[in-house]
Amino acid sequence: MRVFVALELKDEDVRRRIAVAQEKLAAPGLRSVDPAAFHMTLKFIGEVPDASVQRIAGALRGVRQPSFDARFSGMGAFPSPSRPSVVWVGVREGSEGMVALQAAVGEALRDWGREERGFKPHLTIFRVAQGARVPELDGWQDFGTARFAEFQLKRSLLTSAGPVYSDIERYGLG
Repeated sequence: MRVFVALELKDEDVRRRIAVAQEKLAAPGLRSVDPAAFHMTLKFIGEVPDASVQRIAGALRGVRQPSFDARFSGMGAFPSPSRPSVVWVGVREGSEGMVALQAAVGEALRDWGREERGFKPHLTIFRVAQGARVPELDGWQDFGTARFAEFQLKRSLLTSAGPVYSDIERYGLG
C-alpha cells in the first residue's frame, strides 16, 4: 500500500480562493490538483506491506502538537520557475506549526520512508508537464487563513485519472 502523512486543507473559503486562481492560471501542460484533495505532505512513506500500516498508524498516535492557523499567500514553482514540475501556494504565516508537526511526524516515523530535509510548507495546485511554461505567478497574494486541528495518514492509489487519496486514520491536534 502506498501511504503518506498529510495536513488536509479543509477550509472551504481558502480552497475556493485557490481554485479561482487555478482557473485563471490554467494553461496547456498544467494539470490541476482537485481542490477537494488539497493537502500538504508532511512525510511521504511510499509502498509498505499492509502489515506495516498498523505499526505506522500506531506510531503516529504518539504525536502531540497543538492546533494552529496558517495563512496561505503567494505562489511559486519547484524546483524553479524556469524548470517547474509543480506550482504551489505558499504559507506565509503559521508555518511554524507545520514545521513543528512535520518534525514530530518525522521523529515518530524515522524507521519508515525517506528522511525529509529542508521542509518548506506549501500546497501543490498544479503538476507541470515537462517543457510546459508556467504563467506569471507574481501578484497572487492572500488566499486566507485556515485552522488545522488534525492530520491524516493517507493511502494514495495511482490511477490513469490521477491519484485517489483516502484516509487510513486521523489524528487530532491539541
